[in-house]
Amino acid sequence: GSTLNEPAYLRLPVDPLIAALKDNVLTVRRAAAWALGRLGPRLDAARRGLPVEALVLALRDPQPEMREMAAAALGRLGEGRAIRPLVATLEDENAGVRKNAAEALEALGWHPSTQSEQAAYYIAIQNWERVPAIGSAVVDPLIRNMQDRNPEVRKAAALALGRAGSSRAIDPLVQALHDPDTQV
Repeated sequence: GSTLNEPAYLRLPVDPLIAALKDNVLTVRRAAAWALGRLGPRLDAARRGLPVEALVLALRDPQPEMREMAAAALGRLGEGRAIRPLVATLEDENAGVRKNAAEALEALGWHPSTQSEQAAYYIAIQNWERVPAIGSAVVDPLIRNMQDRNPEVRKAAALALGRAGSSRAIDPLVQALHDPDTQV
């Protein structure tokens, strides 16, 4: 039940915000995710379930800006059930989405438990120095990151791939010599 001292916004239903996550307008979807991330932690645990589920679905939105906001909101909600979907989001095609997923996982107290998770996490936070030391699990994710839209990510991935010392790195590194950005 509510008390007299409880702010009114805590008694508001979150259903309209959840519905807004499916709006056709990106700005509306992002605003709804932001609001759920801010309000969610103040809700009791029983009322936090639907926002978590809806934001997990928003991690699949076609717009990277929406996926970024959904990941950030999930980190603020503090619900452990968001961990598995956020770990999967470390493999997102967009560097900003990956970074927000990694930061959300940090906020939830998650730590990588496998080499693949370590590779995805360190690539997501762009800690390129730690990546080559992980081992063979980094080769495929680094090769994928050499196709990133951001030339800084492609360059860092190529350098880390070279330091990883795998023979599988040779062809992708030779291809990187033809990158349209001369810095890569």
